[in-house]
Amino acid sequence: MMKISLAISKYANVFFLIEGRQESLQNIYKTFIEDNSFKLISLKENQYAVTPKAHLIKLGFLYKQTVPFLKTHPRLLFIVLSINEAIRCKLIHGWLVKKRVLKIKQLKIKIRALINLHEINSVVVDDDRSTDLTLLLLKVCNEEKIRSVIPSISDFATHEALLKVRRYNPRYYLCGHHGLSEELPMLYYKDKVTSRRYGFYPTDKSQAYSITKILPRDPWNVGGGNSQFLLVNEKSELTKAQNLGIDKNKLIVTGNIEFDTMYRSCRNRKSLKETLRSKYSINDKLIVTIALPQLAEHGFLTWKQHWKEIDYLCKELERKNVKALISLHPKMDILKYTYLEKKFNHRIVDEALSYILPASDIFLATFSSTIPWAVLCNTPSIIFDFYGFNYDVFDCIPGIIIANSKSKFEATLCELIESDDQRLSIKKRYKEYSGNLSKFDGKSEVRIVKAILG
Repeated sequence: MMKISLAISKYANVFFLIEGRQESLQNIYKTFIEDNSFKLISLKENQYAVTPKAHLIKLGFLYKQTVPFLKTHPRLLFIVLSINEAIRCKLIHGWLVKKRVLKIKQLKIKIRALINLHEINSVVVDDDRSTDLTLLLLKVCNEEKIRSVIPSISDFATHEALLKVRRYNPRYYLCGHHGLSEELPMLYYKDKVTSRRYGFYPTDKSQAYSITKILPRDPWNVGGGNSQFLLVNEKSELTKAQNLGIDKNKLIVTGNIEFDTMYRSCRNRKSLKETLRSKYSINDKLIVTIALPQLAEHGFLTWKQHWKEIDYLCKELERKNVKALISLHPKMDILKYTYLEKKFNHRIVDEALSYILPASDIFLATFSSTIPWAVLCNTPSIIFDFYGFNYDVFDCIPGIIIANSKSKFEATLCELIESDDQRLSIKKRYKEYSGNLSKFDGKSEVRIVKAILG
């Protein structure tokens, strides 16, 4: 989103809108906004007084975050949350709905006033389903005939991933849904694992969104809400979105703004390899890049488990006599990871992954939107999944290797490092498939800006 903001700023004024106070904004964004002299608009939403009942609402989540014992005992956690939700539904459901409806109405007045004050012509949002602010913003845009666009900035969660975070949280299926499951069937999704139907939102949110007419038609799929346009990276994403029921008239294939960086690096691959070898003191035959997974950052594992997995990956590369380049996601705290350079002699890169990936001979990552990047760059890749994700999003790409066990990862990594023929075979298959992806011509930014500004 930051690179898209810079691209748009060449042609129009850019404003950032947040619901909370400015001090609540993450430093990475605050610094970016200040450095580029963008305007930050804060709605400074008033906080309602918290009653003892409201404390009760948060009880289960407080336990989930603070008691490690419950984290490792999902059935017990489920019981705690069920009790909490039963109390919530019986005693304070109506109060919760009224409070949210009031908040939404007040927020809508502020959003409309700000849009008119700053004469906003286009609005860019991450999705069309997540927060009160996003849903309201899109509703006002439609009412005021203002262009609203969702750029393609990452892979969106699959239905399975969305269900995983709902299975042990009764808020998404308890209380009989107050009749909403019959009135709004698209809000609910049947889970094959538990045979239950789960709501995308907790029931009180669904009712409040329905009353205020900001409820997305299909929140399980990005683009299924009130946005006017959804930008996608590639042709395969276009087909997938249409198969999920997204209106074809709102889909635009633009590519990712990062593709332009990759395109330029691909054209200078040889010199870039020499630059990286010199800068990071790499004497190995191959340049291996690994995008470390955000297992703790995303709450998939505890931090203790996370560091164990990170150490395993780095140790395995060391055992293969590889001095790897480590790419961290911008949201990962680099200070927490610098120990890897001393412990394993790998190097954390300063450059963006999109810049160095074309110079890499092997790329390692878990399920990530960067896997198609590697295909475009013709860089053989291994997806490591020892964490039970089991996603099928990349099954359609020939040559993609998914290592769902550590033994398979070790064997496959060894084969890729030692076999030139294996890497060449994968490159050939990537090249044949790449036509199903985005245009790789260095002009994604132009297409994105045109789609946003109209």
